[in-house]
Amino acid sequence: MPTEQTAVSWPSPAGEPEPRQQPDATGLGGLPPASCLVSAQRVLAASPAGLATDFDGTISAIAARPEQAAVLDGVRDSLRRLVPRLAVVAVVSGRRAEDVAQRVGVSGVTYVGNHGLEWHRDGVTEIFDSPPAAQVQLALARDALRLLLSQTPGFRLEEKGLAVALHYRRAQRMERARDLALELAGRFAGDQLTMLEGRRVVELRIASRWNKGTVMQALATKHDLRGLVYLGDDVTDADAFRALAELRQAGRTRTLSVAAANPEALIAALEAADVELDGPPAVGSLLYQLSVGFTARTG
Repeated sequence: MPTEQTAVSWPSPAGEPEPRQQPDATGLGGLPPASCLVSAQRVLAASPAGLATDFDGTISAIAARPEQAAVLDGVRDSLRRLVPRLAVVAVVSGRRAEDVAQRVGVSGVTYVGNHGLEWHRDGVTEIFDSPPAAQVQLALARDALRLLLSQTPGFRLEEKGLAVALHYRRAQRMERARDLALELAGRFAGDQLTMLEGRRVVELRIASRWNKGTVMQALATKHDLRGLVYLGDDVTDADAFRALAELRQAGRTRTLSVAAANPEALIAALEAADVELDGPPAVGSLLYQLSVGFTARTG
């Protein structure tokens, strides 16, 4: 983690006309609203500052299967430019930390996996809140769920180390599939294991205080942040959006929560965010403009 944040200056937005819609240099398509860009610039100008983003549906398009997801073109370069200029750049995901680290592939980024249970940076992974008894219970539940779902069309069980995910994206009847996923995972939830619902997935994970909201609080505390931007799209990201609102209300940290709207985005996530962008391409454009907008102060 950098001990110093490069001093930067943003062009002052005061009194400036709204930018014209110039061609998108990222090739991602669609510029973010000017008000969102200006707000993000103001937040990141509060040093030390940080930026964190979800992966699936935010910097990666929604994929039919988890292993097919890939970071959008241009996003890696934007994150690389941001790493030396911010106190922390993080990707926070429900995936395993090493999985998302491999998919993004930018050194110096903090990769937070399993909604906070795993933290990975520069090849080192820390695991939190994972007692042996809970791991045993999870292994038993995983084996039982694999057997139960083996003959259930449209379902797929994903092994995530400290969690198992019941995906039903390919089911023909979504509401019935959701009810079944909740019912099956609920059979094993208790003191050691808890359920977490996301977009067309229900997870059974080791019970923990960690979620994307507590991750935001931890990042802000660890890096003594005065500014923090978070981008996400799922119901699990609403925890992060609410945490940023609490940090802002406490008066110590400027924050901005940005929702990446998409056809599967849930109302809970969109309503909890400060602003909304039109899906991953607009998020990619925002990251590009933020990354190239930094200019080193002289003198």
